[in-house]
Amino acid sequence: MTTIERRSITVRLNQGGYEQKLEDLLNKTMTKQREAEMAEAAEESAGPRRTGQKSTAKALAAEALSMAKGYDDMLAEAESTAVYVDVREVSNRQWEILADENPPRDDVPSDKVSALNLKTFPVALMKAAVEGSSIDLDALSRAHFKKLERECWELHNGDDSLPFVSLVWQLNRRRDGESEPQPGSE
Repeated sequence: MTTIERRSITVRLNQGGYEQKLEDLLNKTMTKQREAEMAEAAEESAGPRRTGQKSTAKALAAEALSMAKGYDDMLAEAESTAVYVDVREVSNRQWEILADENPPRDDVPSDKVSALNLKTFPVALMKAAVEGSSIDLDALSRAHFKKLERECWELHNGDDSLPFVSLVWQLNRRRDGESEPQPGSE
């Protein structure tokens, strides 16, 4: 009998509010980069600069680069303090057992459609998927709990299929325009 290995993922739970800090810094960096690009376009359309006139675009680009380096440093710091949780896909049989233990509520239409209690089932699924890990689910913050729950749900319900087309062909197609797929790249 052939067995198919079940998928697994590792979920990173950042500590110390890094996710919000990283998002804020990324947004500021991208805004600064857009400002630099707009300033560069304005400078190009204005013609040559006078001798000694500084480029605003270069100064803004340097600021964006400095902010990007700060982002990378903060990301490395976040990764060094993060907690990593291994999540393993449950078998179809385990899914069915969990579904039977969490039947749909009669008064909730979305439960009826999914044939699951959408309030209790995702938590039960997550507990089964992280079984054996050292994480204490009851000690997690709400944000960490919901992130882990979402990642677990996506692991079990997301589409893991990748296109079976040569990456080289795809890149060449973008560079050269339309071309036909090569044999064996379907």
